[in-house]
Parts: sequence; C-alpha cells; structure tokens
Amino acid sequence: MKTMNQTIDISKLSAAERAELARQLGEAEVREQR
Repeated sequence: MKTMNQTIDISKLSAAERAELARQLGEAEVREQR
C-alpha cells in the first residue's frame, strides 16, 4: 500500500482521522481490484 510521498504516523491521528483514512484506503483498494 502506498502513501502519498510521506509515511503517516497513525498514532498521532485522532480516532476520527484514523477512521477516515481507513475508509479512504479501503475504497482505493476496492477500486484497484475491479
């Protein structure tokens, strides 16, 4: 899985940010599989 030219430190994110990131990554993975 790629991040956009930087590593995201998930431990610094709030729960809401983490959930949003997970949702975006999940959608990206689904699009790539189709």
